[in-house]
Amino acid sequence: MIFFLTWTAFSVAVGLFASVRRNRSGFGWFLIAFIVSPVIAGVFCAILREKAEPVPTPTQYPALADLPASEQARLAKLRNDLAQ
Repeated sequence: MIFFLTWTAFSVAVGLFASVRRNRSGFGWFLIAFIVSPVIAGVFCAILREKAEPVPTPTQYPALADLPASEQARLAKLRNDLAQ
């Protein structure tokens, strides 16, 4: 019984690590850790780079679509610089 609880707790920890630190699917990594092994899944998750969040386009912000093209280009460059 203690083995099952420990296995589940470490699987939850891997899922939380993937979600918070790597911007990955926490539930997906929990399932991988629970089925395979929390240690193996944790190592693979730690090796992975942080998943970049998609950079919004000006069409996703209607107010930005009204800006001149030069300002939109400047804001796009700033967003890309911040994403790096």
